Formats: sequence, C-alpha cells, structure tokens
Amino acid sequence: MKSRRVANFLMSRIPDSVHDRKGREYAVRVANEAIKRTRAYPKFLKEKGVGTSQIESYEDFQRLPLTTKKEYIDYDKFALSDLVLDGRISQSYTIETSSGYSGTPYYWPRLPQEDEMFPTYLEFAFTQFYNVHERSTLVVITLALGTWISGEKMAQALREIAATGKYPLTVITPGSKEEEVISLVKDLAPMYEQTIIVGLPSFIKILIEDGQQAGIDWKKLNVRLGLGGDSYSEAWRNYMAKRIGIDPDRDLLAISGGYGAADIGMTVGREYPLTVIIRRLAERDKELARALFHCRGDNGQGLPSLLQYNPATVFIEGVEGELVFTTLTCIPLVRYRIHDRGGVISFSEVMSALSSCGYDVVSLMEEKGYTKRDVWRLPFFYCHGRTLDQVSSGGALIYTENVEAALSAAEVDEIVNFKIESVVDKDENTRCMIHLQHRSSDLTEAEAEALSKEYHDLLLARLQEVNRVFKSIYETNPKVADPLITVHASTSDLFFEDKGKIKQKHLV
Repeated sequence: MKSRRVANFLMSRIPDSVHDRKGREYAVRVANEAIKRTRAYPKFLKEKGVGTSQIESYEDFQRLPLTTKKEYIDYDKFALSDLVLDGRISQSYTIETSSGYSGTPYYWPRLPQEDEMFPTYLEFAFTQFYNVHERSTLVVITLALGTWISGEKMAQALREIAATGKYPLTVITPGSKEEEVISLVKDLAPMYEQTIIVGLPSFIKILIEDGQQAGIDWKKLNVRLGLGGDSYSEAWRNYMAKRIGIDPDRDLLAISGGYGAADIGMTVGREYPLTVIIRRLAERDKELARALFHCRGDNGQGLPSLLQYNPATVFIEGVEGELVFTTLTCIPLVRYRIHDRGGVISFSEVMSALSSCGYDVVSLMEEKGYTKRDVWRLPFFYCHGRTLDQVSSGGALIYTENVEAALSAAEVDEIVNFKIESVVDKDENTRCMIHLQHRSSDLTEAEAEALSKEYHDLLLARLQEVNRVFKSIYETNPKVADPLITVHASTSDLFFEDKGKIKQKHLV
C-alpha cells in the first residue's frame, strides 16, 4: 500500500530530535488549553500555589504540578463539567467509563476529533502487522463490550474499515463469552485465510487452551493475537506461539499488543517489530536489560513492556520512576500520573545501548525479513505495571480498598491485617493473592487451610459487590479472576514490617 510505504519512509527518516521538539511544543499547548478552557485546572494550580498565566516554555511546563485521578479527577473535588473543555459535556460524541478507587466508574467524555484518526490508525496497523490487504481475515473481538471503552471502540473502527470494501475483512463481536467465541471460531474461522483474536492476554490464554480441548486446531487457522489491557512476558509469548503454531522469533507481530487506558486514550503506544526484537534480546542479555530498563529482569519482577509512541499526540515523561502523560482530550490531562511504573527512552539512547552491547539492530531486522524502513525513529517507553495499592486479576484491578471494604462489610473481626499481590499460578495465569493475618498466634496448618476456604467464599462474594469491573470479568473468566486466599497466624513474618505502624502497607 502506498500510504504504508510513505509512512515507513517518513518514520524511518525523521530525526528523533524533531519528535522531541514536537512533543514539547504539544505539551505546552495542552497545558495552556487546560488553563484557558477549563474551570478545574486553574483552581487546581492555585491550590498548589502555582500561577495560572500563560505557559511560555517547556521549562515552565516542567514546573507544573503532577495530577492524579484521585487528586484531580475525583468528583468530590471537581464537578465533571469543571473538568471538560469549555464546561460543556454535551460537545462529546460519546462517554466512556473506567473503574475508580472504590469500584464506581469515572466518566470520560470524548470529542469527535479525539477518535477521528482511530480507524486510520487501525487500518495502517492491520495492514502493516497482519497483511489484511492480502488475506481474507476474520477479526474476533473478545474485549468486554458496553461503556468500558476498548471493545466497542475497536469494533466500531474495524467495522468502518471493513465497510469500505477495500479489504476481505469481517468483524465479529462476541465479547468475553468464551463458549460463544469457541463456537463461532469452529464454525467460521476455517472459511478465512487468517483469524485475528483481539482481547486481554489472560482471557485469550484460557480461550486458546479451552478451545484446543474443545477440538480446535489453532495451528491450522493461521491465528494472530492482538493484545491489550494487561502485560505479558516473553515466556508467555513463547507459550502462546507454540499453542497457535508460529515462530515468535520470525513472526514478530503475530502476538503483539499496545498500551492505552480509558483516561489517556487507546492508542498511546504499541509494540513494533523493533520493540519486540529489543525486548527478546534483553530477555537473554541482562546487561542490555540493565542499560535500557535499569533492571536485569531476574528480580522476580521480570522485564517491562517496551513500546514506541508519537509524542505529538501524547507526551510522556518519566518522573520518579513512573510514567506521566499529557494529552488533549475532552478532559485535558496535564502531567497526569497514572501510577504505572516505567520510563521514557529516546531513540538515540536505545540505539546506543544496543550498539554498546554489540547488536546491529538493522541487520537483525533484515534477517527476519524487515528493512531499514521498518526501524521507526520514534521514542520508546517501558512499563512495569501499577504502583498504587492494587493488583490485576484477569484484567480487573483489585484495590486494597476493595478488600478492606469486603472485610468490613462482612464484620470480620478475627482478621487484623491483609496484603495483596499478583502471583503466577502453575498454569502461568496471573492471579490476585490475598494474604490475611489472623488474630490467633498459633494456627495449625489444617486450621489455616480451612479458614482460607471459608474466607475465599466470603471475599469472592463481597469483592463482586464492591468492584463492578471485577464482577464482570469474574463472571466471564472465573479461572483467572478467582482470587487465591491464604490465612496466616498473627506472628507471620509477612506482616512483621507493619508491627507498631499506624499506616500499614497492603502490597506485598
């Protein structure tokens, strides 16, 4: 396609200094729009002791305070109408939702211009990554539908592309109903040259495993996986590649994903052939991992996701080990701290790190069938995951407040403390583990096990009451969303650090 060739030509030649300059100019513009056109942001700045005059330079921008969902977006602080541009919610063409700290949703009005390029972005991505212009393609959307953003927006944009008639492309939207997905894949996928399944990594893993048990030979269907909503390791990519019958070292984008969120948008960043090669190199080369991510990938945390982004549409900073976003939406976000751990690396810094570790990335790309034009000179960012008191459970976020509310509602007085963490079970699924500290100091192993089962049922029921997103995902994907519960005696070493503290730490 001509547009694809032109984009590759430009992105592979525009110096990264140009992207950096455009990003800084965009950040300054967003800040000034927020000051001039919202009621909330000037008030927020005054509360922080910052003037609300024109932001003249990037240096001025960097002196602006960070914002967060809890401190800035929370409706107890500012009304929704105060947060949106010009105070008019009615100018939005749609309103999306995301989960809040207590499980109640936040609303994100969207302007038409925010999403007008999304179909074009997807058209380019699906031709570049999946060659839909050359193969008849069935796209199966397994993301949750409704107002929870990703599934509906993806389906709408892909239907728009399919309706042009330019590609042999069919879109079907079963959502996260596993039995329905398996049924339609059995019936329809053999009629297409390839099938692209779009969804959460945790759901897709269960789908592929259960589908195989149901008689689906994924290797015959030329399956591709489009991922979002959660991170995954290279070991996970390898595992899934084996299941669907592809070589992840050559078909770099057959299993790949992007980064986005309801508040900052869906198209913030994406994996490209270059990012996948680099991450797979860093998985094997601890020195490269340290040079890029300041970690060696062997501390139990694993390597972060690595993506590229366009700073002229969303500006990203790395501040105190976290990602900070600035983007012009109906609710303009200025230095917005989403509490994802990570950082930003320029294209030049990445190339320098690769060279110092002895890698010629262009040669590596060419060995896998790519060219110099596939090496885009966009900046990179990496993400380890959330820093807040929350863990992922099958794609839903479980907050410490949720567990606290569940225990309180059940009037459980023998549990004196708790901690949560993400763990990987024997089937390589990421699960939420809840550790409960019992008042008794001498629980036997049998007593602890019996109590764990008892509290599992209690917490599962209560969590579904206080966290709507968790309830929805548990109903469709209980194998992964089901929390693991362990009861500990009061003298457990796990809770030793909290002894005598007024404010207890609830993350392991």
